[in-house]
Amino acid sequence: MKKCLHANSARPSDDRLTTVQFHPSAQVVMTAGLDQSLSLFQVDGKTNPKIQSIHLERFPVHRAQFSLDGQTVIATSLRNKMFYLYDMMQGRVTPVHTVRGLNESRVKEFSVCPEGGALLLTGTSGYLHLLTLKTKEVVRSMKINGDVSGVAFSRDGGKVFVNSEEGEVYVWDVRSSRCVNRFTDDGCVKGTSIAASPNGQYLACGSDSGVVNIYSQEACLNSANPKPLKAVMNLLTSATSLTLTPPLRSWPSPPGPRTRPYGWSTCRASASSPTSPSRRGRSFIEPSASTSPPTAASSHWPTTKDTPPSS
Repeated sequence: MKKCLHANSARPSDDRLTTVQFHPSAQVVMTAGLDQSLSLFQVDGKTNPKIQSIHLERFPVHRAQFSLDGQTVIATSLRNKMFYLYDMMQGRVTPVHTVRGLNESRVKEFSVCPEGGALLLTGTSGYLHLLTLKTKEVVRSMKINGDVSGVAFSRDGGKVFVNSEEGEVYVWDVRSSRCVNRFTDDGCVKGTSIAASPNGQYLACGSDSGVVNIYSQEACLNSANPKPLKAVMNLLTSATSLTLTPPLRSWPSPPGPRTRPYGWSTCRASASSPTSPSRRGRSFIEPSASTSPPTAASSHWPTTKDTPPSS
């Protein structure tokens, strides 16, 4: 293991980064933050050239995420009900000002549904809203007791696990909007995060005390009082974010009691002053001057001009 060049060295952020995510299929990393920008970088380990940057007027990015197919970026802010959709193939930024059926004053947290084409928005007072990207409307809503602290989908997207700040975990059937199970996270006083494994085997629940409980997803679906398979107590502060990664391919057999079934990986990015002042005004796409964006044939994106995109 060696230290590599910062992924965003070609365009450092002048404010705190809130999102760092790798593209689901291409060798590209996305960064976004409070400097009202979203940037894409080609990761080669040497120069990490910038592909594109987008400036969003008066829109400090709270969360940004690739769609399931990797062709769209969804971005939300801190105090806005509006959110942005960035079509990377066409180089078009689309603001979504209103969502039919959504009675929320702001949209901050969301999750991309595994089947694609829909978002699960986290509302206030325990509400969750399923939004279709095609029609930009809420098709159904769910509610838990207390506030939502984390959301995780099952492998097929048919079930959603919701962690509440009261330490309870709810299991919802997405199609029927019905709560099919509910249990208390073992020893939890205040829930802070939740994550499901990609293979549908495990569910991890994080708490304010730093304890992370790992459950069998099958037990969480069928038992009113599931017991954790393992409690991870390495953290001394709140477990605010969890990610379950697939097991290493070199492992000869499924995880056993003596092996670590899944591991957590963190991504750290530094924010420093840019070499030039940020540009204000309309939303625009800022392509790299030194490198041309890859073509669509190579699973990346076409070249765009340094002009405001159509909204």
